[in-house]
Amino acid sequence: MFSPIAEHPVRGEFFGDEIEQLRYFPVADQRSLPEALPSVQFPASREVLLSEDVRQRAGDAARVSEHRADARTNRGEHSR
Repeated sequence: MFSPIAEHPVRGEFFGDEIEQLRYFPVADQRSLPEALPSVQFPASREVLLSEDVRQRAGDAARVSEHRADARTNRGEHSR
C-alpha cells in the first residue's frame, strides 16, 4: 500500500486470508524493514503526489531495477 505521505510503502504479509504482519519496505530493494507495524491509516487519495522527493525516489528505484536487470542479463539469467 502506497501512502502519499509516508516515506515507505507498507506490505501486508498474509497467512492464508488473514493479515499476519504489516511492514514498511523501501521501493528500491523491496525488502521488508525489521519492525512490524501494529496498524496503519492512510488518507483517502486517488493519485500519487509527485513531489521532488517522490520523483527522486522513483528515479533511484528505476536505476536500481535497471542495474539489477542488466546484471542478470550479463550472468545469463532470465528475469522472473
